[in-house]
Amino acid sequence: MTTILLALALGAPGLKADPKPAADHPLLGEWVVQEEVSSGKPVRNPLPGKQARVTLTRDRLKYKLLGEAESCLTIDPKKDPPHIDIWNPGQGDEDGLRARGIYRLDGDTLTIYYSDGDRPTKFESLPKSGVRMMRLTRVKKD
Repeated sequence: MTTILLALALGAPGLKADPKPAADHPLLGEWVVQEEVSSGKPVRNPLPGKQARVTLTRDRLKYKLLGEAESCLTIDPKKDPPHIDIWNPGQGDEDGLRARGIYRLDGDTLTIYYSDGDRPTKFESLPKSGVRMMRLTRVKKD
């Protein structure tokens, strides 16, 4: 999980994104990564005791743990289940390396299932599926 987000985010200055979500979209803001799974197996944090942080803006995803990396972001809450895409133009194929995902927001918990292949259709990360899961909690503002 961490690997694909870092790969997507490296070298991303001057990125252009697809249509942007409204400024008050409920996913926007700062999140803390609580759990990551890849093909049904937990992903070990490379810095035990330190949690990764994710910031979602209208058209960007910033991932911070070993450093800070930034990628383009699109959110489509009208799909069922809602879609989220993360990518860097110019890396990989003509659209760039693109992680296609679905998400579920339950209060202050955001769960994203994604793949660099086909978009997942279920909220599950089975062995050998290539589907990754990231569970985040919203950072509370004081």
